[in-house]
Amino acid sequence: MNALHHIRTAPQTCLVTSIAALMQRLLPVTTFTHTILHFRLRGTIEREALTGGLLRLGYRRVSVVEIPGEFSIRGGIVDIFSTAYAEPLRVEFLGETIDSLRLFDPATQKSTAKLDRAVVLPAREYLRAETSPDAFAPIPEDAEWRAPDLYSDMETLFNYFTEQPVLVLDQPAALTESCADLWNKIDDGYLRHADRETLEPYPSPERLFLSWSELIDRTNGWPTLALEPLIASDASWNPAQAFPAQAPASAGLGARGMPFSQTLAIMDRLREECRVVLVARSRGQVDRLLALLREHDVPATEWTAGTWTAFEQNQTTVLPLAR
Repeated sequence: MNALHHIRTAPQTCLVTSIAALMQRLLPVTTFTHTILHFRLRGTIEREALTGGLLRLGYRRVSVVEIPGEFSIRGGIVDIFSTAYAEPLRVEFLGETIDSLRLFDPATQKSTAKLDRAVVLPAREYLRAETSPDAFAPIPEDAEWRAPDLYSDMETLFNYFTEQPVLVLDQPAALTESCADLWNKIDDGYLRHADRETLEPYPSPERLFLSWSELIDRTNGWPTLALEPLIASDASWNPAQAFPAQAPASAGLGARGMPFSQTLAIMDRLREECRVVLVARSRGQVDRLLALLREHDVPATEWTAGTWTAFEQNQTTVLPLAR
C-alpha cells in the first residue's frame, strides 16, 4: 500500500519489483485513492466515521497497536498503525477536533515526530463500498482472492503510474521463464481448490494474474531497457551496450580471513580507475563502515541524491540497501 501511494504521489520514483508481484492484478486506482483517510491538525472528524472508516479499510481494533493494520481507541486518543508509516500514528482529539498528530515508538510509547498532516492507507486490498450492508464487517482472510468478484474491473501496477515510466527488464528471457513457471504453480493450485465442493469457488487465475504476453502488451510503446549478463543474441534488443562488470571475488575481495589491510590495498587500486561503491545492509552498517574507513584515512562519504552529479576519482561511497 505504501508503494502504491508513493507511486501516485511521487512520480519521480524508481520502483524495483519482482515478476510475481507484477503479475498480480490490483484493486482499482480510484478505489484506492478515494478510501485514503486524511488527517490535518485542527481538522475535525466524527469518531463514529473514523472507526467505521478504519474498519472498512481492513484495520483491526485491538487494545494496543503493535503491527501495521491495527488501531486502538482510548478516550480522546486514537492510535493507528497506518501502512503509510514505519511507526504508528497517535491522534489526540479535543472533542471532534484533532489536537495533536504524532508518530510514536510502540515499544516505549515515546513520540518520535510531530506532524501537521497524516494519511491512513488501506490495510487490505478488499475494500467494500461504503453503502454496502457489510461495509464495516471483518474482512475474511482469503478475501483478496475473491477481489475480482467485488470489483467490476481489476487493474495492474502500471495503472498506478501518473506518468509513463521507463521500464527496465533484468534478463527478459529469465523473466519470461519465471512467469511461465509461476503460471504452472498458479494453475496447479487453482485446480486443487476447484476439486473441493464449495458454494463460492475462487475466481479463475486469469482474473487474478497477468500473463507475460499481457504484461508486454500493456507496456507496448514504453521506453524499455533490457539488461543481460552478456550481450543478448536476440536481435529485437538493439542497440546493445556492454557494461563490463566484475564479481568481488574475481577482484580479490571478500575472501574469508582476508586481512583488512589487504582489502584496503585492493580498494586503493580500484579507486585509481573508478568510483568504489559499497552497499550496506542497514543504517548501522553504513555508520560502521564509514567509521572504519575513516580510521584508515580512506576518503569515504555516505551516498546522497547529489553524490553522483559529477565523477570523482579516489572516492568511496557507502549507501544502504533499499528494502
